[in-house]
Amino acid sequence: MPEVKIFELGLKADQYIETAKQVKAEIDKLTESQNKLKKDSETANKEYIENEVALKSLKSQYNGLKKAIADQNVAKIKEKELTSLVNTEMKKEVNTINELASQNKRLNSIKKNL
Repeated sequence: MPEVKIFELGLKADQYIETAKQVKAEIDKLTESQNKLKKDSETANKEYIENEVALKSLKSQYNGLKKAIADQNVAKIKEKELTSLVNTEMKKEVNTINELASQNKRLNSIKKNL
């Protein structure tokens, strides 16, 4: 029996993952800069404060991306389970239809012989 696609989730995991990599790289750069400024005792300067604000924003964005990736993984698992259930029910339906067709042929044959 040919496989029929009933539905498909339009989520792109690779896009989330690639964006998360980029955000993480930027977080690492800013963290390194912050550590250098901290080491040089320049925690009160403008650059340090701007970096701190940017880090907070990037970390929030990164956490959101991680959650989106996790949610997407859960959705994929649910999609696979649902697809499996739908396929199972469709196979039962096909078997039932085939059985009914076979019974109908037998009944028609008996009817002709009467």
